[in-house]
Amino acid sequence: MLSHASFVLEADRDRTVLQVDGGCAVPNWSFRKFVAEMDMSARGPFDAVLGGAEPFGETEFQAKTGTGARRWLLGRIRSMPDGTFRGLFVTIDGIKEREDRDRVIRHEMAHRFKNHISVVQSLARLSLRHPGMPSDAIDVFEARLMNLARSHDLLDRQEMSGASLRDVVDEAIAPFEPRPGRFLITETPIVVTPRIAKALALALHELCTNSIKYGALSSPAGTIELSWRIDLAKDRADLYLSWVERGGPPIRQLPTRTGFGTRIIRDWLAAETGGAVTIDYTPLGLTLSLRAPLPRVASQNQ
Repeated sequence: MLSHASFVLEADRDRTVLQVDGGCAVPNWSFRKFVAEMDMSARGPFDAVLGGAEPFGETEFQAKTGTGARRWLLGRIRSMPDGTFRGLFVTIDGIKEREDRDRVIRHEMAHRFKNHISVVQSLARLSLRHPGMPSDAIDVFEARLMNLARSHDLLDRQEMSGASLRDVVDEAIAPFEPRPGRFLITETPIVVTPRIAKALALALHELCTNSIKYGALSSPAGTIELSWRIDLAKDRADLYLSWVERGGPPIRQLPTRTGFGTRIIRDWLAAETGGAVTIDYTPLGLTLSLRAPLPRVASQNQ
């Protein structure tokens, strides 16, 4: 039984507790038994220390108090040179309650966001269905809207703290890759902020849409090389992302007008990331590069 809201313990080589809070002995209280009663999903780090595989372990778990109530604890234990073990345990019930409350709020916000998406979708269908509008206007708009919804779902799954850039890319290109091998991806792991995740998701959607109409994805042999890395200099750090199309129809002339999709890719992406976007229409295919300051795009939750 746990009778302290927070405590420090010292255990001998047999994992029997010698002291709690620096002086209060607890007879017949076995730390090994205490760990054995923890949830299997939480006890791994402690088992590793007790078994000698790791010198330090940390985990969050629930334990019974002397009154039978269950409390959330953050526990840390360390093996000492003399073979004993020392640990620190602190109650985190308040933190867990706030996390639960935040989770409920996020899910409610996600539900409302999806309702708003449905309303906007219905308004678009009514507004765009009249003579003079392009025949695919509704489909194009809805595809952009669904891409935004998918990026929001990804962020919700990762608790709105940011998203892995690889996950953002995978979500964005999934509808355009019916078979593997069309996208050749080289990556440096990075977590981007929610705002940057949405901007990149929309830009990648526009790139894929353009490619499937006119570029590499319109050809069975076409491929897209998509890569990103972190460039470090003495006075700055940048995210560098590159999109290179190969194997599609040759580009014989430059576009005569700047469409909405191009403005999203070039202007809005640059504004959101605080970086520079370069688009080149080479004879071999479209290429794009983005260079943005890392502090502007990277989440603090790396």
